[in-house]
Amino acid sequence: MKNLNPGTDDYRKRENHITELKAKMEAGREQAEREFTLRQAETMGTLYKEVQAMVAQVARRRGMTYVVKVTNRPITGSDPNSVMAAISETMVYADPRNDITNDVVYYLNYFYQGTASPTARPESRTPSAGAATAPGAAQRGEN
Repeated sequence: MKNLNPGTDDYRKRENHITELKAKMEAGREQAEREFTLRQAETMGTLYKEVQAMVAQVARRRGMTYVVKVTNRPITGSDPNSVMAAISETMVYADPRNDITNDVVYYLNYFYQGTASPTARPESRTPSAGAATAPGAAQRGEN
């Protein structure tokens, strides 16, 4: 473009070509973003289902009927967001002994070491007392 004179036919043709390339590049970028967002949603959905399946296995093993989401984030007066987040939680109190988060994470890691997906293994494959003990299980009298 530097070697061409502005206003000439050749200059306009190249300028139009550059404009077309920019438009194609932008369209391609937008398409890639849509595909990435879709794949990310699919991945997050798969992960959520795997966590949900493991929570169900641990809960059944511990004889629990319901599992609710509880946050252990500290509430500080200096952080108004932490206060608002705590207020929006459904649970006001939960006995920490019933928190199965560490067990779920432990078993997810256990199964991920042996397979690509924890849901690929049957429920009966939850580690037995001799195979593995979840963190804190001995303190609760499990296994």
